[in-house]
Amino acid sequence: MNTTKKAPRRPPPYYLLTGLLVGLLTGLALTLVFRPVYVDTAPGALSDADKSAYRSLAAMAFAVDHDLGRAQARLALLKDKNSPMAVAAQAQQELSQNGPESSTVKGLSLLATAFAPTAAAIQPVSTPEPGGSQTPTLTGQPDFMLTPSATLDPNAAVMTATASASPTPTERALTPLATFTPRVTSTPLPSLGYPFILTDKSDVCDPRLPGLLQLEVNDKAGNPVPGVRISVAWDGGEDQFFTGLHPNINPGYADFSMTPAALYAVKVGDISKPVEKIGTSKCKGTDGTPFPGGLMLQFGQK
Repeated sequence: MNTTKKAPRRPPPYYLLTGLLVGLLTGLALTLVFRPVYVDTAPGALSDADKSAYRSLAAMAFAVDHDLGRAQARLALLKDKNSPMAVAAQAQQELSQNGPESSTVKGLSLLATAFAPTAAAIQPVSTPEPGGSQTPTLTGQPDFMLTPSATLDPNAAVMTATASASPTPTERALTPLATFTPRVTSTPLPSLGYPFILTDKSDVCDPRLPGLLQLEVNDKAGNPVPGVRISVAWDGGEDQFFTGLHPNINPGYADFSMTPAALYAVKVGDISKPVEKIGTSKCKGTDGTPFPGGLMLQFGQK
């Protein structure tokens, strides 16, 4: 009689299949959600950090070629709701982190100023404290300017005829020759060779804008001028910013938050004399409660 017992049948290794599924799901979650890998993807699908880097590269390219149309086309690929506002906001952020000497800050500031006619407003965030220094919060024009240069590109040149000298009886008439009249590659800002002077000063008693110093800068023809440096100094501190980052109000507009009881000296441009003893105005609300009001200063050229 055979008494040999059969070995018990082992169950299939389902745990291996379970581990494989868990590994696949974990890998998919990492690559698709937590740390996605982009290969030849569209700029609009980039992360916020990568979009900022892309925006900086586009601004630095614009600082070299000064081609606003190409810069707009590049930024349009990011699919921002408002490209000019995004550039201006990034310029402010880079300024606070890296300072005004950064090439990225200069490129973004130059591009933000070029966008001035169509850019959106940036809310003022500058709040100085007398006796202490402060980092500038706005910039619309970098410390350098690109000087427009002529181009002899045959596609961009204009053919004009140059008349020769009048012929005499003993002289054969010269045939008019064609010459190239080059077109400049960029449009410069209005001339800032003249100093700006204060043309109007008025109190602004708006409880929504307590202590806000508003400035409007115009050229000799009365047109608003973006990219003008504004210097505001007080006892123990100084701030600098530029016109042009609030174009929905005025391309030549800029503002600054004043502290009550402090006096400021305001200088518009690099060759103008400062306007001194500027401070908040005395205003009253509808219930008679006093509050520090704002001030509107208008500057022009003579």
